[in-house]
Amino acid sequence: MKANLVFLVCILALTPFIAHAVVDTEVVEVEVSEDTSAADASLDSAMEDFEDASLDLDTLEKDADQVPHSLAALVAANKDLKSKKAAYSTAVKAYMKDQTAANKARTTSTLAAYNRALKAQKSALTQHQAAVRVASQQHARKAQAAKVQGEVKAAKVQGEVKAAKTKAAQAAKVKREVKATKTKAQSKPAAAKPNVVAAKPTAAAIPTAEFEGCYKDAPRRAIPYKQGRVGGFFVTGSVKSPKDQCFDLAVKAGHDTFGLQNGNECWTGLDSDYEKYGKEMDPKKCGKLGGPYTNQVYFIKNLPKKGKTAVKKGFKAK
Repeated sequence: MKANLVFLVCILALTPFIAHAVVDTEVVEVEVSEDTSAADASLDSAMEDFEDASLDLDTLEKDADQVPHSLAALVAANKDLKSKKAAYSTAVKAYMKDQTAANKARTTSTLAAYNRALKAQKSALTQHQAAVRVASQQHARKAQAAKVQGEVKAAKVQGEVKAAKTKAAQAAKVKREVKATKTKAQSKPAAAKPNVVAAKPTAAAIPTAEFEGCYKDAPRRAIPYKQGRVGGFFVTGSVKSPKDQCFDLAVKAGHDTFGLQNGNECWTGLDSDYEKYGKEMDPKKCGKLGGPYTNQVYFIKNLPKKGKTAVKKGFKAK
């Protein structure tokens, strides 16, 4: 294609010179008769131009002769280029094919390695879950065993506490019976000696309050009957002390035990288990008139017989 362009350029460059040479020849022929000298000069000039054009034409002919050779070289070069392009395309396709196969092999290898790692992780997870289940079962068995042991221990302690309370109640009952027996013995008249005039019966013994101590209490009262409030004159209208007021209320109700609680409460009972919650050892929690859920307990000696058979009066706490 380049050689063709060179050929056309040469033809276009030669055309003006040929046309100019022809025109100059015609002018010379017309003006020969008029001015020979001018014609000769013009002819010389035209011949020079023609010679130059002839030289250019020879050059163009030589170039034209070389054009076919240039075209053939160009065609050959084009074929060679196409051949190289085809070879390059084939090489590229082979390379891509090799790369695809290599990538596929690498991908397959990577995927296989990933699957192996995943299986190993799943196996490890399964083993871990099994270990966790075993540990959980062992922990549950230990917790159940500890619970059973705790229940057994609690039942044992509860039984011991119940037995201790029963023994304490029996001891308190025996103590009260002993006191009652002593009271009866003291209240009986002395037996008359033989052959001796019997002595006059003594007057009935006067009931007295004997302090037993400070004992704990709870909502289920150890001394069950609440007789009301005791205190100074402005509280009860009585000039007696709270202890004497509660004592009178207990005797009137036929109860042999009374307790002062929380400063102004009077609680009474008959054969009451006032020791069931134990003794209060903290003096700050039990003043002269008791404290919150704390009784200053007194036992009434020489309680009149009619008092014990009297109707139990007062409000019984549940």
